[in-house]
Amino acid sequence: THVLRDAGYRVIEAATGAGLVAAPALSREYFGSLLWDSDRPGVIGYVGNQSLLGAATRHVPGAASPVWLVAATAVLVVAALAVRRHRRDAWLSLCTAALAGLLVSPVSWSHHWVWLLPLVAVGVRRGRRSALFAASVALVLVASVGQLSFWFLAEPALLSQDMYVIAGVAWLVASAMSRASEGAVDLSLVDRWDDEPDLAGPALDR
Repeated sequence: THVLRDAGYRVIEAATGAGLVAAPALSREYFGSLLWDSDRPGVIGYVGNQSLLGAATRHVPGAASPVWLVAATAVLVVAALAVRRHRRDAWLSLCTAALAGLLVSPVSWSHHWVWLLPLVAVGVRRGRRSALFAASVALVLVASVGQLSFWFLAEPALLSQDMYVIAGVAWLVASAMSRASEGAVDLSLVDRWDDEPDLAGPALDR
């Protein structure tokens, strides 16, 4: 419920504040520089970085940043249109937003792509009525198996170097082009839930 959610936020804020007090110099170093240093986690062009920037760095290193900015802008526009179209389908909207985040993030390691599981589940449901969605799900499954080449091949095949990116873009396009589900989840129910009075409040006060 919203009570637990708010309590979780307070815990995170308290822990962050405690860290600032306990180690102010280290906190300034982390939030002031390390957090924004994209080279710190590893080499951007490493094949395990399945993001738009990672793909651009591998194939057009001299123009990686501008290519990434253009591609990321296009992905965000398509994702926004898809989320708006499927705003009554909570799972499809959530998966679309998460996928867009993986694609536009400067670093999305292969293990960050755990979202492939709900992507496949939602895609199978939608694929019954959309051949494009069914094809995108098949591509996601191929990517999930093919990523093993990251670990066993010294030089993965060209297409396999960006398999998650390709599969993700295909799924995103399928989401944007598919028809909204009839009778899907109404997200307004969440708002009405938050507006309801907290019946546990008075009991806790006593």
